[in-house]
Amino acid sequence: ADDVTVQGFVFRHAASNKDLPGLAVRPRAHRAVVRGNAFFHAAGHAIGVSGSFHVVERNLVVDAGGSGINVDSAPFVTVVENVVERAGAGFERRRGWFGGGIRSIIASGT
Repeated sequence: ADDVTVQGFVFRHAASNKDLPGLAVRPRAHRAVVRGNAFFHAAGHAIGVSGSFHVVERNLVVDAGGSGINVDSAPFVTVVENVVERAGAGFERRRGWFGGGIRSIIASGT
């Protein structure tokens, strides 16, 4: 959906496996705002963003197995004032997975 704001939620163990983010903004979405949320112990990425013209700001991510914030094929995404602690330890590098605080792949205008 377009023009959605997700704000003020606490996500605990929200991603049950490494292939799913705790919160996903899907490829057909535009102008989503993810603001002021807390994510704890996600198995995969805590926040996964696709689509365009999104804002991810003032979120707390602690202990994500994947990246704290993953931006994938998403042009014109603004990521500001987030705190990410202990992200990326759960992904197996030999399978081609990468983790980290913030990861952006095939994104333009980010």
